[in-house]
Amino acid sequence: MGLYTTVAKVRSLYPDLNDATKLTDAQIDFYIAQAENHISAQVARVYAIPFSAVPPLLESMATEYSLIKVLDRYFTAEQASKNDWRNVRKQDLDKILDAVATGETPLLTSSLATIAQRSDVGGVSSDTQTYAPTFNHLHYGQQKLDVDRQDDEEAALKE
Repeated sequence: MGLYTTVAKVRSLYPDLNDATKLTDAQIDFYIAQAENHISAQVARVYAIPFSAVPPLLESMATEYSLIKVLDRYFTAEQASKNDWRNVRKQDLDKILDAVATGETPLLTSSLATIAQRSDVGGVSSDTQTYAPTFNHLHYGQQKLDVDRQDDEEAALKE
């Protein structure tokens, strides 16, 4: 059983799987797990996982990635074949996943609420980040020390 999609959804996306091959649900579930592992690894860069409810975008992507993996294995593995649809769709999915994983594209709930990104991601933290920078691109004679920082540092020396 997948985190983001199901065997039934993969089969419904491409009904020929039911007729063209003798794929078992367990075999399809194997490719679902691979696709979802890839998605989770990327999304975890900006979101806390697991999600309490599956974001619809991840469900759609997991279903399509899983189908691509199944089709790669069962229809192109033994004999290389050119499949422009597969290549273009995978590139599109990769672009969307990258935009989600960098925080450029937010994830939404099924009620279209934005899912909060992790607060512990990104940026450099410093104990002086609340002060105005000491150095800048001006001439050194025009640079000024933040007075609050100077006061705090002097107070710390007296402690």
